[in-house]
Amino acid sequence: MESIWTIIKLIDWGTSYLKQYNIESARLNIELMLSKILNYDRIHLYSNFDQPLSSEELALLKGMLKRRIASEPLQYILGESNFYGLKFLCRPDVLIPRPETELIIEQFAKISKSKDFTLLDIGTGTGCIAITLAKLYPNASITAIDISEQAITTAKLNAELHNVKIELIHADVFEYEFPRMFDFIVSNPPYIPLSESKELQSEIVLHEPSIAYTDGNDGLSYYRRFKGIIERFMNPDGKFLFEIGTGQSKDLLEILPEKKIEVVYDFSGHDRLIIGANNALI
Repeated sequence: MESIWTIIKLIDWGTSYLKQYNIESARLNIELMLSKILNYDRIHLYSNFDQPLSSEELALLKGMLKRRIASEPLQYILGESNFYGLKFLCRPDVLIPRPETELIIEQFAKISKSKDFTLLDIGTGTGCIAITLAKLYPNASITAIDISEQAITTAKLNAELHNVKIELIHADVFEYEFPRMFDFIVSNPPYIPLSESKELQSEIVLHEPSIAYTDGNDGLSYYRRFKGIIERFMNPDGKFLFEIGTGQSKDLLEILPEKKIEVVYDFSGHDRLIIGANNALI
């Protein structure tokens, strides 16, 4: 190995190294690692391409690479993830925000007629949905619940990071009785059936908390619980938005037969969200 490792040499070498381990987007991975270590954005990496790294910085990079080739998600290694253009702290005991979940934010903007409302986010994780909506609708009153104490701690840190106020509840949504009514209920619940959960990518199975992506059953347990929550804790003219798994919209229509429901599809043509209402209009 050469005694002097500059940014550009590390980008080229790191890209080749990660590709050997079949890491997708290898160049982006090494760029983001270097950006984190040097506190640069990716543009500044290239404008400072001939800058050498110190021995301490090289040691940090080595540790990151070892974790990455062991299939640990890049977001956990960096300690952060992006969601809807915002940065969220992300720890190994909390589910990583997914780009497809941004559909909830996009669709919410289409159905919200007011900027002053009450909203419940079930299974908040990092708090990405609740906090993003709190930033977009600062007059809203937003409550977020999660059974994971680690998730609530992370969501609290993210709320402080983005300077928003949301009510955070550490409780089991299958047992908790809410003391108020809500205009909107949103959720990205654990919807992967147990039978399919072991077939997920190794990055997920080995590193992400299973309680956050599978209900340990048929993938529909939370939606059955949501039916009762909608009936008891959503205002008569309220609306709900739930992320769902591929092919689950048919099941949701059976679970909520009396509700007006619209299915939203993702860019791949898979059913990804359901939007529903108590009344005849969504």
